[in-house]
Amino acid sequence: LKLRSPRAEDGRPVFEAVRSWGGLDLNSAYAYLLLCDRFGAQSVLAEQDGQLVGFVLGIQFPENPDTLFVWQVGVAPELRGHGLATRMVDATLAS
Repeated sequence: LKLRSPRAEDGRPVFEAVRSWGGLDLNSAYAYLLLCDRFGAQSVLAEQDGQLVGFVLGIQFPENPDTLFVWQVGVAPELRGHGLATRMVDATLAS
């Protein structure tokens, strides 16, 4: 399992994951592009064998640099219940 910061090109895969995994409100593809591109430093993706299996999308506003707003946390259905969400949030807070 690899954790990394998202990039603009990750916006579409995150959008597709939210659509197929269920359980989260689906935002526009543009919203995920924007979050991955502009807020990558406050977000984390999890990949397994090159496939997206989880993400934390966070936003940090300049007027509140000590506050992280977590927009969404998503975990592939087959990996839920194994602590991946906690691991990704911890990695996000550590960055």
